[in-house]
Amino acid sequence: MYYVPVFGLLLDTLKQAQSTLLGFMVVFLVVFYGFAQSHAMIFGEANASFRTIEMSSYTLLRSLLGDFDFEALHTKDAYMGPLFFVLYIMLAVSGGLPVCSRHLIFYTRPSFARCL
Repeated sequence: MYYVPVFGLLLDTLKQAQSTLLGFMVVFLVVFYGFAQSHAMIFGEANASFRTIEMSSYTLLRSLLGDFDFEALHTKDAYMGPLFFVLYIMLAVSGGLPVCSRHLIFYTRPSFARCL
């Protein structure tokens, strides 16, 4: 029994998707580390946000929340800056949403009425 039914639906969906989410997280961490390393190697000398792999990781996490400096990446390298940025955002966003939405669709059909 949940106090707020919508949060109960979210928690139940996450329970159903936990094995899929764990696999996604492993793959995402490997890809994320690769992007952090490549951003540090390409943009590290020109941009203080990408000096080390740790700073690059923090900057990439902030970019998922919308805090990014696209102009600095474009200024450093007009080809690789936009390419890496777009690839990173597309892979990060388009990778996680289908995992949760697939389980949400299958899980909510029989229990949709109890949330209303």
